[in-house]
Amino acid sequence: MNDADSSRRNPWKEELGFIPHSPGAPEAINADSFEEDVLDSPVPVLVEFWAARCGPCRRLAPEMDAAARELGGKARIFTLNVDEELEAAVRFAVHSIPATLLFVNGKEMARLIGVVDRSSLVNLLRPYLETPPLEPPSMPTISWDDTEDIAIALTETFPDLDPLTVRFTDLHKMVLEVPDFEGDPAASNEGKLEAIQMAWLEEYKDLNG
Repeated sequence: MNDADSSRRNPWKEELGFIPHSPGAPEAINADSFEEDVLDSPVPVLVEFWAARCGPCRRLAPEMDAAARELGGKARIFTLNVDEELEAAVRFAVHSIPATLLFVNGKEMARLIGVVDRSSLVNLLRPYLETPPLEPPSMPTISWDDTEDIAIALTETFPDLDPLTVRFTDLHKMVLEVPDFEGDPAASNEGKLEAIQMAWLEEYKDLNG
C-alpha cells in the first residue's frame, strides 16, 4: 500500500486520533475546559470518549464528523482521549470505548456505547434541540352570519345606544368597524342587518334592564 492509499483509507493520524478536517467538525477537549465547554454549554453537547489504540473509535470518527456538520450550531460535539484524561473517564463511569455521552444543561441525559451511525447520533440529540417558535394561533374572524358576536361587540362599543334608532345604512358601517370582522361589505342585505339589529336589541335590553 502506497502513502496515498494509506492517507485515503485513514485520514486521522494515529498519534493524535480524531482530527477535525472540515468546518463544524468535532473538537478535541480536555479536563481543563470540560466544565466550561460541556457542563456550562447553552446548547446540548455530545462527548465521544475515545483512544488512539481503539479501532472502533476510528470507525465512529466519520459518523461523528457527519453528525457535527448536520447539526451545525444547534449542538456541540467534542472528543476526549481517555488515555490522556483518565480522571474524566472515571468521573463519568466510562468503562468501554467508544462511548458517546449526551449532556444537556450540565447533566448526562443518555449515552451510546460502541460504533453508531450518524442518524443515531442526531436522533439522540433531536429531542433536546431547540424547536422553532410556534406560529401564533389565528384569531377567529366574524362574518355577517355571526349575529350574536356582532351584537355583543356593538353593545360593548355603544352601551347607551338604542339599536332601534340606528338606520340600516349606519348599522352597515358600524358592523364593518367591529374588531375581527372580515365579511365582504357587499355581502350584506336587509335580512342580515335586521337579524343583527334584533340580536343587538336583545343585548341592549339585557344590559339596560
